[in-house]
Order: sequence, then C-alpha cells, then structure tokens
Amino acid sequence: MLINVVTNFALVVITICLGFCLYRLIIGPSFPDRLVASDTISTNTVAFLIVLSIKYTTQVFFDAALVIAILGFLSTVAMSKFLIGGSVFDRD
Repeated sequence: MLINVVTNFALVVITICLGFCLYRLIIGPSFPDRLVASDTISTNTVAFLIVLSIKYTTQVFFDAALVIAILGFLSTVAMSKFLIGGSVFDRD
C-alpha cells in the first residue's frame, strides 16, 4: 500500500519536472540552455521508467531506460562538441 503512494508521488514529481524542462527546451534563450534541458529530459525519462518498473514490479522498463540513458548521453556529448567546435567529427 505504501509503495503505491510513494511511486505515485514520485511519478507526479517527475512529470512536473519534465514539464519544466520541456518549457526550458521550448523557451530557452540560448542553445546551451536547450542542450541542458534536453539532457535533463532524458534523465527524468529514465527516472520515470525506473519508477514505473518499481510500481508494476516488472523488469520490462529497464531495457528502455538503459537505451534512453545511452542515447541521451551520446546526444549530449555530440551536441556539446558541436557547440564548442562547430563540428561533431574531427577532420584532419
């Protein structure tokens, strides 16, 4: 019973955080703000999936959370490199 209350509360809080990050992604005044918002959205999505997995006592969502975490990290690194150097791949 208590686990349902805690997971429901966590899902609501994570959803609110996702809404704030989506607002920053759309309105953000600069590209770095949007980059941080997209990274935070991927992190919050992973947290959301893990809490769902705890709530429904299944391991199905862990694979999706792992894929989203890897893609979020790689996209943040690629966009940061683009922001710094103007190119994602080094050309010698």
